[in-house]
Amino acid sequence: MGGHNNFLPNQPWSPAGGWFFIPKNAKSNLAILSLATFAISYVGYKFSEATQVQSNTEVDDATIARWNAAAKKSREASAIAKAAGSA
Repeated sequence: MGGHNNFLPNQPWSPAGGWFFIPKNAKSNLAILSLATFAISYVGYKFSEATQVQSNTEVDDATIARWNAAAKKSREASAIAKAAGSA
């Protein structure tokens, strides 16, 4: 029951080389991969830097005062609703 007559090795062979396999060209592979990663990152950085858009518009004081008044009104309405909900 449940047994079989096939041979099964105690330590199976792995085509990848096992758990701690380090190929002969590991250092060169790491160098190539690091260089490729750096190059791709640099190209992405330069592209991002070239396509960046910054707003140069100035906002006048009247607009800022209007925004502050709206924010104050919103905070007061929120506080009133919160107080009414907890009562």
